[in-house]
Amino acid sequence: MAGARESLSSLLKKTTHYDKDERYMATSDLCTVLQRHATPSPQLHTSPHTTTQTMDPPMERKICTAILSLLDDESNDVQAVAVKTLGVLLVTVAEENVRNIAERLCGLVLESHVNRSELRDVYTIGLTTLIKSVPVSMGNGVSHTLLDPLVRVLSSKSTTTDVPIVLAALEVLGELITRFGSNAPPIRSKHETLLDVTLQQLSSKQQVVRKRAGSTIGCLAVVISDALLERLVNTLLNRLEDGLTSGGGSGVTSGVGECLDTRSVIRCMCTVSGTVGHRLGKQIHRIVPIFLGFCQPVVEDDSDDEDEEAAVLANELREACFTGFESFVRNCPVDVKPQLPAIIRSALAFMKYDPNYSYDSDDEDDDGDSTDSMEEEYEDDDEYEDEDDDDSWKVRRCAIRTICAVIESSDATTTAALWAEDGVAESLAARFKEREENCRVDVIDALTKLLRNTVRALHNGSKNSDSNIATLMKETYIPKLVKKSTTVVKPSSSHTERTQTSILYLLTTICSTPQGLGSAPQITAVLTHVASLLDSNSSSSRSPTKKELKLEALGVFRTVLTGHHNPATLRECLSQTPLIELTCRHALQEDWYKLIAEALRCLAAIPALYSPTATTTTTPSSVVPIAQQL
Repeated sequence: MAGARESLSSLLKKTTHYDKDERYMATSDLCTVLQRHATPSPQLHTSPHTTTQTMDPPMERKICTAILSLLDDESNDVQAVAVKTLGVLLVTVAEENVRNIAERLCGLVLESHVNRSELRDVYTIGLTTLIKSVPVSMGNGVSHTLLDPLVRVLSSKSTTTDVPIVLAALEVLGELITRFGSNAPPIRSKHETLLDVTLQQLSSKQQVVRKRAGSTIGCLAVVISDALLERLVNTLLNRLEDGLTSGGGSGVTSGVGECLDTRSVIRCMCTVSGTVGHRLGKQIHRIVPIFLGFCQPVVEDDSDDEDEEAAVLANELREACFTGFESFVRNCPVDVKPQLPAIIRSALAFMKYDPNYSYDSDDEDDDGDSTDSMEEEYEDDDEYEDEDDDDSWKVRRCAIRTICAVIESSDATTTAALWAEDGVAESLAARFKEREENCRVDVIDALTKLLRNTVRALHNGSKNSDSNIATLMKETYIPKLVKKSTTVVKPSSSHTERTQTSILYLLTTICSTPQGLGSAPQITAVLTHVASLLDSNSSSSRSPTKKELKLEALGVFRTVLTGHHNPATLRECLSQTPLIELTCRHALQEDWYKLIAEALRCLAAIPALYSPTATTTTTPSSVVPIAQQL
């Protein structure tokens, strides 16, 4: 005990040394000693075994005073290590000293002195660490210490031009609200004031401030009352209605500043929706029509004459609106249900919004030439991928994710409606030609989820609807999806591994449908391309197939073997491909245990196809070739 006290006293003396290197090393050593020897305070840990404190109150005050004084050190390095040491002190010192540390850090964060600007981020980190680390019992004291200075800065118009200070204040306030906003009386009594100052910052001229203010409002929305939440939503909606009116219903306001403000309000509404969830449901009937007003169809004849800056801002507004639709569908599925048809129509329209690229309109209808045309399209996409000013793909991606959210939240009735003519299923199937990989993968994933939900609904829905959907899938969609999938998954394809992996997931899901992959030619086509993926030495392969892709290919093979297919048809298809030989090779020669395990699972499923119970036409002579291969 005495040795530790002497060590601490020696280090405290060195923290006042004239040499900055000595001060830095002494502070760093002090942090290490505190970490090694300090016992947590009973205020933090109430274990009966914790009965001894390394530091007495006088020594505790000396260390706190020394560390706080080092925050004003002329050396930035010394200041940084002093902030680090504060994190250790927070678990040892009394509440009074914690409040002193919080007050000092808050003053440094909000100080506009030039010498402090470079370390403001460090001070902010130290203050947020304090908020996250102190026990709940200290929440009242810490909140009382910090709240008034933060509100003063955010409500003062003279400091709004100092962006770093406002950003730091909003960040600290968000952390404070998240940690103590629901139970600390100093914060609960000022919910309305906090709402006013954060809404004020949402109208800032600086985009980064508006974005940070939206995040802080999202934190505040969780803890405020229903009355204040309704007021918040009404305020945001009134701003959106004003922006929509000033833009003539086109979604682009008359001024760039107004448009930026509208986008920030939409993003704030999305943040609030994600944090409060169902509490926003009462306002959905008013929110969705306003958002739809910013997602009006694009008139192609006027697109060339549209101002470039206005077009960029319009795309950002649409992206924010579809992000909001996705949030509403996921968090308020019941309240948004009456608005779903309008949301789906808008999402389907903007899912194919690509003004800077001309697709072949015949690809969707001409299945005979779709394979070659898709390959040519992807090979010619390079000239478009480097266009920095083309952000339309972000709008398409958000529209697709909205459709995906609708699919995931759909019940059996809604799922059946998605297969209607000119509906979601048909539109997704037509978007395999999407040139942007992020959007293309999302399209494939959405189709996979739709098929999975449909298979689940077929077991629980009415017989009439089941029959109609099953017939539609068997005669129309499955053949089309299988043909397009084999185009993407073949080794000579120019598609990336990410796209091919998504296609393999889709094929696996198709195998789980009542009709499986369909006819024998379709099964053969899939197995042939799966075999090509497994054969690294294939002449048609542009590059060796990665192990992860081989694993997914084996998964498709196993699903085909165990799916809803006729055994006789499968035997015929297997005889036309080298899959069994390739699977055996992977089971014996691979060094990755997952590939070996999956290959063995595939081999274990093969004998069932040739067992006497599988079909009445099985003869011993038909088993000999497969037995020799195995």
